[in-house]
Amino acid sequence: MTPGQYSASLSIFFVSYAVFEPLTNVLLKKWSPRVFLPIIMVLWGICMVTMGLCHNFAGLATARWWLGFAEAGLFPGVNYYLSCWYKRKELGIRAAIFFSAAALAGSFGGLLAAGIAQMRGVGGKAGWVSTTGFCFGLMLTSTPGMDLHP
Repeated sequence: MTPGQYSASLSIFFVSYAVFEPLTNVLLKKWSPRVFLPIIMVLWGICMVTMGLCHNFAGLATARWWLGFAEAGLFPGVNYYLSCWYKRKELGIRAAIFFSAAALAGSFGGLLAAGIAQMRGVGGKAGWVSTTGFCFGLMLTSTPGMDLHP
């Protein structure tokens, strides 16, 4: 894959995100957040797994397109969900915290990716394999409702 193709496959995400955001707002209103948010989370996970399995430009561009579709409803969905819990005067600060956390996470994403790319050969495995094990262990130990220490 050429650098231009890689950039195009990353950019196509934003096109589908912008195209599908109005549609996801309609679906959010029709299905309610308790149904809508888990559906887009599962779709998001499927898209991320398929991105990891891609070996060419067409596959990566397709996966990124559908990732934009899955992610288009997240911010409106979370804001709608928060509006179900908080009064109007309380909602502003909660929404600001959510958007700020997303911006902060995005600002560290590149640094984290660079660190993972430098992990080649750690334990005889690729960097992403090492982080997958770490994330899976973190997920198991922090899942609410699971009593891991009887």
